[in-house]
Amino acid sequence: MTDNENKRYYAPCLFCEEYGYFDALLLPVTLDAAHEHLESKFENGMLANLMENITIDGQEVMVAVAELSYPILFNLTGNPVVVIPAGFTESGLPVGIQVVGQRWRDAELLVVAKQLFEIAGDFQHPPDYKQ
Repeated sequence: MTDNENKRYYAPCLFCEEYGYFDALLLPVTLDAAHEHLESKFENGMLANLMENITIDGQEVMVAVAELSYPILFNLTGNPVVVIPAGFTESGLPVGIQVVGQRWRDAELLVVAKQLFEIAGDFQHPPDYKQ
């Protein structure tokens, strides 16, 4: 195996060693509940908003960090993920959770996600939602 192939399999192997005994993990989707959407800006064909800052708990955080910190890990490990609505904050912002399954066990993940979705209930728009 080449050095690049070894690097490619390092994250999945490490994740499996540490968390392989769980059927599923429940994790946040982002660092915070939903936030106000930014107007999309493109530069050189790329979405430039990812480099802008938003405020979370009084601290400035780059949008890319706030929105990608949790999901990107599973893009690297190859674990299947389902995101489901999980309710609202006290201020009425929607909150989701990501349900992470074991590699190659997508069907089992869907069973777990369905059960959690039934507990959480159908998605509802926040009270002041405007289309």
